[in-house]
Amino acid sequence: MDWEKIFTIGSPIIIAIIASSIAYFQAVKTGNIRIKEIERQSQIELEKIRETHKHELEKIQTEMETQAKLYEQNKQTDLIGDAMNGVMGNFMKSPLVQKKLEEEFKKAFK
Repeated sequence: MDWEKIFTIGSPIIIAIIASSIAYFQAVKTGNIRIKEIERQSQIELEKIRETHKHELEKIQTEMETQAKLYEQNKQTDLIGDAMNGVMGNFMKSPLVQKKLEEEFKKAFK
């Protein structure tokens, strides 16, 4: 075989293989760079979301604690009111107190 024919046929093939290999490795490198960039952006977005949810959870927890304190205060007030109504109700039902009140009303409206 003639070396000139081999060179004529082989050189374009070798040049094409070299150019294709360079393009392939450049595409792989570019792809890896883009993947790392997207990963970095995703991590940043994920961290922002975590911070946002953390603040929202803290806000909700604070609101719940405030509501629990209010509920407890209202319950204590209701219990004190019920106790006072019970004491005053029993006190007012006493025959001695009713008689005294009746006398005072009669004196006041004569």
